Amino acid sequence: MLFQGLTFDFFVSRTLPKEVIDAMNRSVTTDLDQYESFFGYLKMMQSYSLLEPGAVKGNVVLADDQYVTKQQMRLNFGEMGISEKLVLFSDGKNVSDYFDEVLDALDLSYKNANKSQGSDKVNPTLQPVALLLLDINMPIMTGMEVMLKLKKKYIEINEKAQRKAPKGSDKANIVVLKPFICYYSQYDRATMVSFMTNEEKADYYLEKPLPLTELISLLKLINVI
Repeated sequence: MLFQGLTFDFFVSRTLPKEVIDAMNRSVTTDLDQYESFFGYLKMMQSYSLLEPGAVKGNVVLADDQYVTKQQMRLNFGEMGISEKLVLFSDGKNVSDYFDEVLDALDLSYKNANKSQGSDKVNPTLQPVALLLLDINMPIMTGMEVMLKLKKKYIEINEKAQRKAPKGSDKANIVVLKPFICYYSQYDRATMVSFMTNEEKADYYLEKPLPLTELISLLKLINVI
């Protein structure tokens, strides 16, 4: 499977492409720094068993004020047969409010987390939103402002989960995992990164328009489909 010029073989690795594995086997370096956050995120998902076939699959949120972009994404998800997974917004404020509602509605009890995984295996990890595609320039609140707010929201919800953990229990704390966050813009990655602080940077950067084949590969990589 190809994604952004990299070749992934799930029979070999769920977190690293063939190019990186080959380089490691030959003890040579690669010029793939732009993918470092992406690989790190996949490894984090794997550590929480969210790349397993039975893992609960969160929603995909697209925030973009351009009608054409939203309509194309709606058509793509319809073609894949997962229209119910897509949530669309036109400005950053509505995205921020949506995450407030989603996180506030989570049941942080250990029993609920276990049931939510659809298996008898205990995996106290929740990820209500799997992927967030953020346009940078949006009305009311920019993509970078949304990013900063979401980082704070996820820190707060995990602190809340820790406070709710049973005292003296050997059970793992509930973890609420943030989505894979991509800036989705007409600019290339170098341009996007050039005017951002480290705090404003995302897990990955995608240029518009994203071909359907690339979208499908991304959704497979983060286990949405």
